[in-house]
Amino acid sequence: MIVFENEGTLDMRAVKIMGVNSKDDKESAIGYFGTGLKYAIAILLRNGATFSILTGGVMYRFVAKTTKIRNDEFEVVYMNDEELGFTTDLGKNWEIWMAFREIYSNMLDEGGEARAMTFLPDPDPTKTYVIVDRCEAFDKCYNEKHVYFMEPNRHQVLHAGREVDIMKKSAQRASGHMFFKGVRVAETRPDAMFDYCYHTGLTLTEDRTVRDGWDTQYLLSKEVVRSTDKGLIKKFVMAGENLYESVLNYRFHSQLASEEFLDVVAECRRKYKDVGVNHSAIAVLGERRVSNTPLPKHSCPLNKVEEQQLSRAIRFCKETLELELDNYKLIIAGDLGGKGQLGRADIENGIMYISKQCFKEGTKRVAVCILEEYTHVHEEVRDETLEQKWIYLNHILSLGERIEGEPL
Repeated sequence: MIVFENEGTLDMRAVKIMGVNSKDDKESAIGYFGTGLKYAIAILLRNGATFSILTGGVMYRFVAKTTKIRNDEFEVVYMNDEELGFTTDLGKNWEIWMAFREIYSNMLDEGGEARAMTFLPDPDPTKTYVIVDRCEAFDKCYNEKHVYFMEPNRHQVLHAGREVDIMKKSAQRASGHMFFKGVRVAETRPDAMFDYCYHTGLTLTEDRTVRDGWDTQYLLSKEVVRSTDKGLIKKFVMAGENLYESVLNYRFHSQLASEEFLDVVAECRRKYKDVGVNHSAIAVLGERRVSNTPLPKHSCPLNKVEEQQLSRAIRFCKETLELELDNYKLIIAGDLGGKGQLGRADIENGIMYISKQCFKEGTKRVAVCILEEYTHVHEEVRDETLEQKWIYLNHILSLGERIEGEPL
């Protein structure tokens, strides 16, 4: 049998009355619905387990008795000889592990401990004992409690956050786990890089699962964007689209972005040319690190090769891509604020700025930068937006139509 032991005695009205939840520390307590223990009792009894509570030296045994109500028979739960207000159908879709989770959570909230025992030796009348016997499935849950609860010796915390702890994912299972206050409440996609434990901010359903998965992503992106661990940040912002972490949107927390976060994103952009870098992270960088370098009023001098590159790039954009470049001013700048800043746009005044660095990467790069800055000033769209993406796709399709000589 499994025995859960807590200090103090239990007011048995907490067992009989639905919705009663009285904990010393409600902020950190796991349980708060006031229904978990009742659900656990119903689940255990319908699965053939025996359930008892010993508190204040008094033993309360719980059994199910068949009772006919109207046209149907029900297994009504009794505590000793007292009929309680629920049947074994309570939590009809709940499983044994959920019953274990509820009882174990109550024990943790009360600062108690659990043990596998063959008998209960000399019970202390100042304590409360919850006793579950004759249920192999429940015993298995106890022996594998690390599956349902965080345990320090099994869950390695890589980043202890304010609202979310990021933990090493177990190699023994495919899916990642999410915990709330140390209790498993959800699974991530199988491709998650880490496990996560949330301290606050999640709302649970009554079966203790996360009500809105968006909350988990919102809090996790907040944790990452203000992190100072560059190695960890890079793993998140470079998470490929086949990974769970790739869906995080950091723009919700742009103003919280740490300098380390911005440094990592800037370095990834320079190194990988934006390929594989989280788009929302790029947007945060753009919002937080707008270059302070003064924008020139006139183009800087170009050598003969650069003049040929610019001429060819402009001709291609005007004749092949049919961009209305004559409607806007194009300025070639010697410096737009660092190695990674190749272009800027003054949408309000219709000015496109191209860095001289583009020419070192070839005519194609010059044409790409002109196209990008033209898109900003002509369509008035920002970097890394869905609108910008569709504009580029339309350019590609229109170019294909002109090559084919007929519309799609």
